[in-house]
Amino acid sequence: MSLHTEAHRRARMRSRRGLLELDLLLVPFAESVYSVLTQAEQASYDEMLGEDDVVLLDWLKGAAAPSQRATHIVGRIRQWHRAQGARL
Repeated sequence: MSLHTEAHRRARMRSRRGLLELDLLLVPFAESVYSVLTQAEQASYDEMLGEDDVVLLDWLKGAAAPSQRATHIVGRIRQWHRAQGARL
């Protein structure tokens, strides 16, 4: 298994959270997009996953502004979901 594939697998597994609503936002994004993110975006995504579930959900739903470090990746996730026809 290549390093890239292993990193992608870890990201998919870490995207599974305790909240179903969050799982529905993160898992499809990780499965579909993580492998084409830049290294900086992958690092940002991985760092973002260290946040509490409630904080992540607020960021992704637009109920709270993400941290400066997470702004770009949260925007990518929201943009991807909108392109898929999802309402956030």
